[in-house]
Amino acid sequence: MMGHRFSNFLANGDSAVFSKMLRGASGPYKATVKLRLAKGSAHAQLSLTPLNLDGARAFCAIVTDLSEAFAVRQALLQKDAGLRLVAESAPAILFTINSHGRVLSAAGAAIKMIHGRVKALLDAPAVNGRKRVPALSLRLQAVRTGRASYDVIYANRLGNVNLERLGIGGVIGIAVDVTSDRHAREIKQTVARERLQRDYVANVSHELLTPLAVIRSSVDTLLAGALDNKKNARLFVSTIGRHTTHLNELVENVLYQSAIEAGSLKSNPCSIDLAGFVRDMLKNLRLPALRRKVAIEVSIPVSTKVFADKEQLRSALMNVVSNGIKFNRVDGKLSISAEQMDGQVQLSITDTGIGIKASELPFIFD
Repeated sequence: MMGHRFSNFLANGDSAVFSKMLRGASGPYKATVKLRLAKGSAHAQLSLTPLNLDGARAFCAIVTDLSEAFAVRQALLQKDAGLRLVAESAPAILFTINSHGRVLSAAGAAIKMIHGRVKALLDAPAVNGRKRVPALSLRLQAVRTGRASYDVIYANRLGNVNLERLGIGGVIGIAVDVTSDRHAREIKQTVARERLQRDYVANVSHELLTPLAVIRSSVDTLLAGALDNKKNARLFVSTIGRHTTHLNELVENVLYQSAIEAGSLKSNPCSIDLAGFVRDMLKNLRLPALRRKVAIEVSIPVSTKVFADKEQLRSALMNVVSNGIKFNRVDGKLSISAEQMDGQVQLSITDTGIGIKASELPFIFD
């Protein structure tokens, strides 16, 4: 370009713009022009600042290439035009965003539902628990990382916004009113929860009837004359005692469940020697293990310490280990091991039992 007139590098029509800028009285001046290139042309921003060099008038010129910015804008407009027909009939708002997080355009049948106040909806802060996150920060997050999704409350309605970066540098987003969907899902969850509670009560009632029936039968037998036979009397009293213990466990389970649901379950964590704790727990399971001929192996390093609630940990372990014995095969094996991992302890219990059907695995915690 050295030694040539700058206007020679401007596309037709922009030379006049350049000349007008040169004749200006003060400055600086800015204009968008097209530069001639070896192949085609490119959009650019031309900035001229007048200078005084020893009494002679001169200019400092800065030319900024805008070709990429124009390509992004054009692609977004084309993308928007292509999706506008779909968006106009969709029960949502489809919008495009530039790399600075500014909403360029919006379309969709839902715009009419919110009376055209799209900007207020899209600028409403995101709902994240009790926190409110600015929508602009999430748009810029989508520009940087490629994706963002959040909920927003506007005019007492709940909306879901999903943003996804386009390969050309902008972001496309969709906002959907999910108020009725969330309400329907909450009702469905409530119904399912109530059904589970009814099933739970029915199961507990059934579990209570068995030991009560045995106790009643034993008492009737004793009153009918078995008290006079010391051998039989001891047997029936032992049966009553065993089933009374079972009843007590069932009641404790019900109270435990109620405390969990009420949010009143309290933990009292303390330091526990895990190896000694497990050995102590297994004393209550030796007899069932001997009856089933199940060998129990414990592989826990002596130095393993955990910080937990003793009763809750014992309850969880008793549940799993007793099932591992009860549903094991004769002459089977049950192994308990522990491994320290990143400041935590992973306790593993494996057995040679019948296992659980794959189809039932999703429901084992119901």
